[in-house]
Amino acid sequence: MLNPKLIRKITKKASDLYARWLVKSTILRNTR
Repeated sequence: MLNPKLIRKITKKASDLYARWLVKSTILRNTR
């Protein structure tokens, strides 16, 4: 079983990447 701390770290990293991708895609859509 994975420990909760590791899960929290992975979840945070994933959400950060997703947020960055969302911002990037929004900017690209606006500049076109």
